[in-house]
Amino acid sequence: MHNFIPYEARTIKFINQAASNGWRVKLYGISPKSSPLPNNIVSVGAKMVLPHLPQPAITEHRYGVGFLISHCVQPQSYVPIFARVSGTGGHMFSA
Repeated sequence: MHNFIPYEARTIKFINQAASNGWRVKLYGISPKSSPLPNNIVSVGAKMVLPHLPQPAITEHRYGVGFLISHCVQPQSYVPIFARVSGTGGHMFSA
């Protein structure tokens, strides 16, 4: 038998904007309303993901902009980052 945790409404919060190797990235946090977003999850996620964005940041097909979402869910968290790429709408990287 599975012990699923029932869905709980989430809070979405703009945290900050970061710059990394020519990239400009908006940082967001998502967490259940009953559990505030841990202070370090966004900074740890950014440190893990931002260095792996493609270089150079700005090319004919890349704008050097994106957004990172630190999503805190039980029992784990995940950090996708979306980078805007011309013609394809975007690419997703995650950690």
